[in-house]
Amino acid sequence: MTEMNREQLESLRKQFPQGTRIQCVENRDGAPIPTGETGTLEHIDEMGLFHCDLDDGRRFIAAIEEGCFQVIPSKQPEQCGITEINKDTFWKLIDQGREQCSQDVYALAQWLENRLMEMGPEQALNFDYVAHAYRAAAYKHGLWSAASILCDGCTDDGFTDFRGWLIAQGREVYMAALKDPDSLADVPTDGDCCCETFCYVGSYAYEELTGRDINQDFDPDISRALTEQIKPDIVYGDGIGYPYTWSEVAVYLPRLCAKHMTPEELAWRIKYHNDTWNVTSPEIQTVRATEKKSKKIKKDRGDSR
Repeated sequence: MTEMNREQLESLRKQFPQGTRIQCVENRDGAPIPTGETGTLEHIDEMGLFHCDLDDGRRFIAAIEEGCFQVIPSKQPEQCGITEINKDTFWKLIDQGREQCSQDVYALAQWLENRLMEMGPEQALNFDYVAHAYRAAAYKHGLWSAASILCDGCTDDGFTDFRGWLIAQGREVYMAALKDPDSLADVPTDGDCCCETFCYVGSYAYEELTGRDINQDFDPDISRALTEQIKPDIVYGDGIGYPYTWSEVAVYLPRLCAKHMTPEELAWRIKYHNDTWNVTSPEIQTVRATEKKSKKIKKDRGDSR
């Protein structure tokens, strides 16, 4: 093991100060310490190794990434009144964070990470499952058109980050947007409407607590089951699944266009980049063949579909 640079070491020591409580989660060769044994961090050395005094008097030295111990939360979860993350408490926790952080999504992400650190790795993993399910449920091309307006264009990765930002606005805004993306015209948008950091709140907390990448323990079956579980709570709006051209977006999302684009900008996009989707993509071809346009488009254009 090599020495850590000063910045890494300071960050680690700030995150895990002297007195941090730890718990062993597996035995180590040459040091058969029973699983569940607890102790206190005495210091972190220049190589990032944790020197801990166990409660039975023994000394324990290891790197957190070895996965042989975990940090015991220093505060009780009652601080936020939530001890378990599910599809309902997920939104309650976000609401509490928004009360503390207002419209600052990045501050909210940090606040949530801190609360999940207090709850422990199981709840951090649960938070990631729920967030993943709600991001998946919001993968709708009509909403993607709204993201393109709010973010001045939106790539695949950008749409993932946009859905993170949308979840950070709370349950009411999220559900309203899936029913009618044009409702986002009523949402304050100070700053960026894409927040990559928010997409990793659960995974950051999990890694800090366990030293493990969350993908090592992520169960796709649990994720898929949870995605199915939240579907009954969502009411999708008319035409939200269709990938619109800009001339259709002007009719489908009139308030968003009026609020975030000048008439000249919209006219330019319609004239020069009316269809921004990759029309050779099998996904877009399938969606356009199976999804119906909004009734607003049909009424405006007299379309039969």
